[in-house]
Order: sequence, then C-alpha cells, then structure tokens
Amino acid sequence: MGDTRTHLWLTTGMARAVGVDMPAAMHEGLLSQSDYAGMVTSCRKCGFAAECKAWLDRQWGDPVAAPEQCENRNMWNWLARSGVQR
Repeated sequence: MGDTRTHLWLTTGMARAVGVDMPAAMHEGLLSQSDYAGMVTSCRKCGFAAECKAWLDRQWGDPVAAPEQCENRNMWNWLARSGVQR
C-alpha cells in the first residue's frame, strides 16, 4: 500500500476534481469519518495511483467524473449526485 499522507492528498484532490465538498458531505451525514478513511485506504491500494497525480494536475476546470481506474469511482459518482458540490 502507498503512503497514507500521499493518498490523503490524492483523495482531497479527487474531491476537488469531481466537485464534491467533503466537509459538507460529512456534515450532512452522507460520509462518515470511517467512510472517508476507507476511501483513503482504497486509494492506497489503487493501481492507478501512480498516474493519478498527473491526471489531477490536468483537472482545473469544471467538475469531471472520476477516472474509470479509480477505486473510489462509485463513491465519487454517488457523492457528486448527492448535492454536496463545491
């Protein structure tokens, strides 16, 4: 598994890229601390992690869908549809 801090930042970057407001999702009860920790752990196991930073570096416009390779893609899609956009 990858470095926790690195993947915490990748997870935060992915939230930005897909347009999800993570604090709002947690405040509204859509995402627990345990869920968030699980997303970071999934990121640490993801085979796309090496390319993820470069992908994130290119995402500075409107929100986009998480890449198909992302281990958290389904969660990002659900959160993006839940109304907690930034």
